[in-house]
Amino acid sequence: PSGAEPDEYDVAFSEDRAEFARRDGSLTTIMEVLLSAEEDTEVRRISITNNGTDVSTIDVTSYAELALVPQLADIA
Repeated sequence: PSGAEPDEYDVAFSEDRAEFARRDGSLTTIMEVLLSAEEDTEVRRISITNNGTDVSTIDVTSYAELALVPQLADIA
């Protein structure tokens, strides 16, 4: 999502979750997306780890687009 090529990138899918991991220099970012089988629910958890010795300042931005109309109206 940062628009830059990562040093490492990995994606793992399982029955109820997906895990996206990337490393950019000394920063490692992991996003887990969990899905509920019983409910129409999605939970996301982001972990950011600084593996270096220097202090890093980062900006984290979250974005969601909700549509409260039928799917066909949203697509239109």
